[in-house]
Parts: sequence; structure tokens; C-alpha cells
Amino acid sequence: MSRVLLVPVAVALAVACRQDVTVVDTLPAPPDTTGNGSGGGGGSLQRARLALTVLVAYQDDAVGAALGWPGGAVPAATVTVERTRAPVERRTGVTDDSGRLAFDSLLTGDYAVSALRLLDAGERARLPVGANDVGGLAGAAGVAVAAGGSAFTIGAVAGRRGSLIISEYWFPASLLGIQSFYPWGGYLELYNNSDTTIYLDGKLVGEAGTKLYDVASRPCSNYEPWADDPNGLWTRSVYQFPGSGRDYPLPPGRAAVLATDAIDHRVVLAEAEDLSHADFEFFGGPDNPNAPNLVNVGTSEHWAGNGVLFRFSGDVAFVADAVDVASLPRALIADYPIMSLRIPAAAVLDVYIWTWEGSTLPVCPHPVNERFGRLPPAIQPGGDFLPASMQRRVFRQEGDRKILQRTLSSGRDFVVAYPRTPGRP
Repeated sequence: MSRVLLVPVAVALAVACRQDVTVVDTLPAPPDTTGNGSGGGGGSLQRARLALTVLVAYQDDAVGAALGWPGGAVPAATVTVERTRAPVERRTGVTDDSGRLAFDSLLTGDYAVSALRLLDAGERARLPVGANDVGGLAGAAGVAVAAGGSAFTIGAVAGRRGSLIISEYWFPASLLGIQSFYPWGGYLELYNNSDTTIYLDGKLVGEAGTKLYDVASRPCSNYEPWADDPNGLWTRSVYQFPGSGRDYPLPPGRAAVLATDAIDHRVVLAEAEDLSHADFEFFGGPDNPNAPNLVNVGTSEHWAGNGVLFRFSGDVAFVADAVDVASLPRALIADYPIMSLRIPAAAVLDVYIWTWEGSTLPVCPHPVNERFGRLPPAIQPGGDFLPASMQRRVFRQEGDRKILQRTLSSGRDFVVAYPRTPGRP
């Protein structure tokens, strides 16, 4: 099934070109100011050059060596830089054989930088034992472009294929907009990206996201010890699949749809989804006897008596292996009055990190620890009724089965796409 992208190809990063990019070894002298006086403080905006080098992260040195990349330099990586404050500026370029590129005449200020390098079949065949599920490398960082020019190195981490992963996300704020509040028509889709059958019994889904946006009254630093915890994901919203061990098999290349309410929502809005055939639903609201209920095992209650509403609960969706939830570490995080618990790192299978289109708030440097997910987050369109969903990219095809892209960077792995495809990745 083809996926129709609603974003430009250059933005979606399916293909990149060398637009507005010059490869350099040294930084030039500071350029003149633009003199347009639109800096917000009465002065003129300055422009400068940003030089970047993309290298394989140290923990994946063996991958870089097997690929024959001298010094770990990542060639042909697609790099995007985006200014995080108004006026917004966004550019895309490709690294040279030394892993370098530079962007000329960028507005000074803070930027989010991300790099993505997918591997072709020949490159994957050269990977060492234990890395044969690596499909690409991705890295990201926040950088500051100064008036005299700036230079940074970006570490690219190997993204592995994974097993049970998040493949599609659609949770509109409301199906009726201003006429009535109806946010129950959304779903989360999970996909078996592996070569063997996965049993969903006992597995966990939920939302983490200790802190995503940096605001003066609640700065990221207040939450950093929990958000950047390498030992696991801190969460209050956790739901568990039913089953005694082998009741709910998911074969390779198959998807499972988890609906807030497994009913036909087209009776509310014709453009919504018929989720009456969803594989599971979150307990609460109208009960569909044909859709087994996921059980709330977290510390927060169902919102307004219905199933989970991912859009309102956090900024990180996750799926994890079964664990004894009652035995997990618990803590009160900063100013949150509800106890949080920590899903252990070894159990975390996949995460999806998102932010809203048009948000002017800076994103915290570590929504979660980088072993679980890296910036940039996926950019979801705002508004009440969202026609498009967030869908994970197809990396390659194996016969009639799709292998989905997983580089641990949601902003590179997911695209805004229509039509929605619940159960049909």
C-alpha cells in the first residue's frame, strides 16, 4: 500500500540534494549583518556559517569500520538544520566523503540539527556479526550559530530494525471541533518488524515524556534526572495486553490496532475511522466485546472515564516487554502530584517522540535518554480534526513484507501521511 506524503520531499528527507551547501575545512571571517532590522530587538539580524561534521558515535565504531568509513566519517548523510525561534529558517544538505558540510549565511541563533544516513543492501551485507539488523544511522543536536561562525560534530548512532515497533499514530483532539468535544476516535498501531512471531500477551504500552518543552516556570533542568535516565522510562500512563502467554500472536509483517474506543466513529464524523474492527481497545467508554481490553496498570486514571488519550497525556509513546509493574521503582517527579514508575531499559522496545507544528517553545535536550530515542521529534500538525496520521517510513521490501525504518529519531522515521492506514502499514 503506497503512502501519500503531505510534506515536500526535501522536508520529508526521502531524498536530499546539495542545495545551499558548500563543503569547507575552515570557517570564514564573520559576514556583514543583513541590516533588515527584523531581529525582534530593534537591531539587525546577523548571518554566519555553520560547519558540521557527522561521525559514527563511539559505541558503533565497529559499524563504521565495517563500512570502510575512514575515521568514522559518515558520507552522504542527509543533514537538516532548523532555527528554533522566529524567524524560522530551515535548510537541508548532504555530507561529503569526509562527513562534512557547511551552511552559508544562516541567521544567528539556536538551531536543531539532525543527520540521517540509510544503508543500501550492499552496505548492510558488510556489517559485522551482531549488527545485521542495522538499517541506518541517525544523530541530532542543538547548536548555536554565532556571529563569527560555528562548527560542531554530530554523532550518528546505528538504528536497529527492532521487533515490536510503533508504526502509526492518530489521536485527533476532537472529531467535531468547536461543535462538541469528542477526542475518542484515535488509535495507535503496532507492527512486527522482525522475522518471527511476537506474542503480545503481557506487553506494555503507554506514554512517558517527563518534560518536552522548556519554559521559565518549569525549566527542563527540573526534570533532567528522570527524563535523561539511562535506566528506563518514567511514566504514569501504562497499559498491559491481556493473555496468558501465547493467546495473541502477531506474525512478521502484521500490525495490531489499539483504539481508544473500538467503535465506528464515522457516525460522529464521516471522515473519521471505523475502528469497530480494532484488535484491542483501551478499557473505558463503550465496550466492544470483540476487541480485548488493555488493562490500566499505571498510576493515572482513565481520562474522563474513557480509554487513554495519547494526545493529552505526554509526548512520548512507548511499547515494552512484559514486566512485573508492582515491583518497579517509583518516584514523585518535580511538581507532578502523581507517582511515576520506571519501565526498565531492557524492556523498552520502541518509542515515538512528537511535538506540535508551529510550537515556538524550545524542546528540552533530552525528552528521554538517547538510548531510547533521539531528537528531533516528529512534527505533528495541530488543530482539532487531523485528516492525516503519523506513519513510519518503509525502509525496504522483503517479498510481500515491508521492513519499516527505525533509526531512533522520530523526526526522521515518521512522516505526515494520508490516507490513514490502521492495520495496513
